[in-house]
Amino acid sequence: MKVNLISRGLLALSSILLISIFFFPLWKIQLIAPQYPEGLTLYIWINKITGKTDFDLYNINLLNHYVGMKPVPSSIPEQKIMPIIGGILIIFGMFSSIFNKRILLYIYSLMLIICAILGLGDFYRWEYEYGHNLDPDAPIKMDPFQPPLIGTKQLLNFTVSSFPHTAGYLAIISVILSFIAIIIDVKLYKKGITSINLIYLLFSVFSCNVKNEPEPIKINEDVCNLCKMVIMDKKFAAQIITKKGKVYKFDSIECMIAYYNKNEKDIEKAYVTNFLNPDEFIDAKNAVYLRAPEIKSPMGMNLSAYKSLDDASKVSKEGEILDFEKLRNLIKKEFHFHH
Repeated sequence: MKVNLISRGLLALSSILLISIFFFPLWKIQLIAPQYPEGLTLYIWINKITGKTDFDLYNINLLNHYVGMKPVPSSIPEQKIMPIIGGILIIFGMFSSIFNKRILLYIYSLMLIICAILGLGDFYRWEYEYGHNLDPDAPIKMDPFQPPLIGTKQLLNFTVSSFPHTAGYLAIISVILSFIAIIIDVKLYKKGITSINLIYLLFSVFSCNVKNEPEPIKINEDVCNLCKMVIMDKKFAAQIITKKGKVYKFDSIECMIAYYNKNEKDIEKAYVTNFLNPDEFIDAKNAVYLRAPEIKSPMGMNLSAYKSLDDASKVSKEGEILDFEKLRNLIKKEFHFHH
């Protein structure tokens, strides 16, 4: 079965990040002591071991000689096959992304974690052998001199730090991405979301306007988008949000509905102010409208909006109750605004 679009992209990114192992060090070991205040640094690459400078590896081996450790070589046998393994992982990851099979994603992730465990295990074994198999005839007699696998440790007068370097961190991110890809794939698979559904959902998210909530009305500052009058009373204000995210404010329900009737295809949301709570907006389609003579709205149609029929009844027992569609028809018939 095929994986979803997001997981497939993460799989491709995971394999691309692994390319870094051919260009940057995987690991860094640093020794700092009073006689070496700038430190001695060892870089472990996928195919070689180097010092930060031409003399770092020489000085480290000189120190190793005094404590009975074997010289650190410019490479170890494992580093002859590591580039091959790394190349296989990269190619397999790319292959899995292109051919888009769920089983390939799982195999790729399993290969990554196995290689990571084996690599760290071998690195620890390598450090252990160098730190424990000391020459009994060495000038300085001491306990095992093993650097930490990860972290910082005090050895004699040296502060030794061992941490991943550039390619090591990118490889860790690569492993994490592969597992995130599996988690996302499993979750979407359980919900029955296919790649086609996902493309549609992503398109919907990015194509829809970000703004979908009404803005506060600024009394004596905001201007009605239809009649161009300054909004003086929050109780009658309304606003519209277009599909492009633009917000249009109105001084009355009449003006908002008149605009709505002419531009419905461009409108995402319409809101009216709750007459009983002027700081609260109500979805215009769900509001209850009251037309009552005692309500003096700015444009003269005596309209106000409420959350419920009970709220409207509290204001007037004799007024006319309207829903959104009835109000639209009323505005078409009775509200005539000339620009």
